[in-house]
Amino acid sequence: MSGGVNPRRPPGATGDQRSGGGGTWPTTQRAGGFQSGNDGGLFGNPDTTGSKNDYAGWNWHQIEAAIDGGSMMTTDDQRARAKGIADPNTLWTAGTTFYSVQTTLQMVGDAMLAQAKLLAGKDDSPWKGAAADAFMTMNDHVSRATSPTTRTSCPAGPPANTRYRTS
Repeated sequence: MSGGVNPRRPPGATGDQRSGGGGTWPTTQRAGGFQSGNDGGLFGNPDTTGSKNDYAGWNWHQIEAAIDGGSMMTTDDQRARAKGIADPNTLWTAGTTFYSVQTTLQMVGDAMLAQAKLLAGKDDSPWKGAAADAFMTMNDHVSRATSPTTRTSCPAGPPANTRYRTS
């Protein structure tokens, strides 16, 4: 577009800078796994591989493109291109799957500890002695490892109130 106002460029944005941050508008972003569209937009590049540290220097346009397949999209063609690159519903599916695994492990750990206490963890339990104490210690460790309330990380699961629900 020459001489006119770019309707896809936010007010106050300047330049053709790769960073895209600080009010700039990224129009060419081939580095870092992204591509600019011929008619605007920023898209993930499915032909590149990434690393766990890629996101550390990304701006919000790049984060959106990594999750949604594209960013700054204004046309149906751009949205179709983005859908062919990334499907944000896969994050939702991964979150619900991890949450299911977490809750299952927690139930298994709780059930194991409850059964262990019946067998060896109470004064009136049938199994007593050093082996019973070691058995209870092992089951206590398993129960703690599978319980999210004793862990320092936050529980797994999809974010609440997200627009990417599949059901």
